Amino acid sequence: MSQRTTLPFSIEAGLLRRYAIETNSGKPRARCVFPTRLGSIFRVDEGGVLRSTVEGEANFRTNHGEVDAVFMPKPQTFADFKITERREGAGYLYTFGGTPRVWETNRFGSARRMHFLDQDNLLFFINEPALMRRLEQVLPVRHRRL
Repeated sequence: MSQRTTLPFSIEAGLLRRYAIETNSGKPRARCVFPTRLGSIFRVDEGGVLRSTVEGEANFRTNHGEVDAVFMPKPQTFADFKITERREGAGYLYTFGGTPRVWETNRFGSARRMHFLDQDNLLFFINEPALMRRLEQVLPVRHRRL
């Protein structure tokens, strides 16, 4: 990694980095870790206080594109998290249900189709189909069919 970031979910981030080490086989390599653009999705208002419903989030910039990763505290998983996709204009609209809870607006728009992978307490949001396929090859993840 070209930039070190202290993350509250360092074990999971370390797991992703371990699988993302560049090799001759062309596996994705994490170059930088940034805050994710998804932050507001997993925040809910409880008595006038915004509270995160996940343990952490990070954007990994790799040599094959970007991936947003969301982490739940173990042993919680994304098994009950529902994602719905529909076309809206020239883009896509996503709504969510189940656990973890999401913001009241419950709408996330994207100009490009998103792909979702999960593994236990990890959920990945990916815009690049090629990066999704590469991650499926190097990580023990499940492709979420919408």
